[in-house]
Amino acid sequence: MGITGIVNATTIDFEDLTESDQYLVGNTIVTSGITLVAMPFQWSDLNLYFNGFAIVDNSGKAGGLGNEMRLNNISLFYRSDFPVSELSLNFGEYGGNLNININGDFLNFENFSDVDGWITPGGILVTVSFTNVTAVDGYDMGVLSLYGPITSFSLGGQELWIDNVSAVPLPGGLVLIGSGLFGIIGIRRQKLFLLNILKIK
Repeated sequence: MGITGIVNATTIDFEDLTESDQYLVGNTIVTSGITLVAMPFQWSDLNLYFNGFAIVDNSGKAGGLGNEMRLNNISLFYRSDFPVSELSLNFGEYGGNLNININGDFLNFENFSDVDGWITPGGILVTVSFTNVTAVDGYDMGVLSLYGPITSFSLGGQELWIDNVSAVPLPGGLVLIGSGLFGIIGIRRQKLFLLNILKIK
């Protein structure tokens, strides 16, 4: 349920998928050599929703060109056997709440502006830069960036588009250290999160 490790800088642009392909909770998506898993989404009332979908779209709502992924009441999860030092993606949010999980640290929030400058309990810095801000809060496009040894990551939304998910590996000399320390911590937190989902379901 993950990838064997990112050795070189990698970008998931969804261009190898077919427009209108749809994925449900529990499905795996293999794109750009990376395996993603579709996960339940947590609503703002903290209830989990298992009937959402992800669909390959080409509407430019994440601010990129070509294919992108539309998330409707669903989250996409990935885990790497080796940590990456940076992860970024283009997003377009158009309503509803959002979910993010970094190395097992989960947050339910309303708008991307809410997580700009957030430092997770595990020490990952989150920044957000907006490329198109509208007059309506929560209807924006921009770039979400994470900094720190990242071994697992998920993002979900109710009306969310994402594209160009880019990951930069740790320098070679730090990979073994990172995978041995941060990897264990992140996987342990992620397992606890997944177990909680299974209990609720």
